[in-house]
Amino acid sequence: MRAIALLLLLSLAACATPRQSCERAALYDLRVLDKLIRQSEQTIARGFAYRREPYERSRLDFCYGSWLGRNPAAGFTFCDWPEIRVREVPVAVDLAAERRNLAELKAKRAETERRAARTLADCAARYPAQAEAPAGAKK
Repeated sequence: MRAIALLLLLSLAACATPRQSCERAALYDLRVLDKLIRQSEQTIARGFAYRREPYERSRLDFCYGSWLGRNPAAGFTFCDWPEIRVREVPVAVDLAAERRNLAELKAKRAETERRAARTLADCAARYPAQAEAPAGAKK
């Protein structure tokens, strides 16, 4: 199942033009910084943060037969599968440190934005858009 999903994702990635791929790569760091800034602002507004904590629970399911032991059972049986889930747990945070972190992220974003603008200009120069219309197109 994972192989099919991977093939589908690769086929979708192949649909992007080289210029779109170049622009997406140029803006990746900027998108990550924007997400971190948004999370930091939300933490400051809330007054606490969330920590993701994995936990295990069991899931009861129907199984066909039991292949354990010498005499495998035929028919449907119940199976108990472990399942890992994630929950968000509120945690205390130093708001002064979080504000300093937010200021550093915003400064880093400004620097990254300038670098992304240069890279986008380079992408436009390397992969120019088609200026003329196709032969059969009406004006």
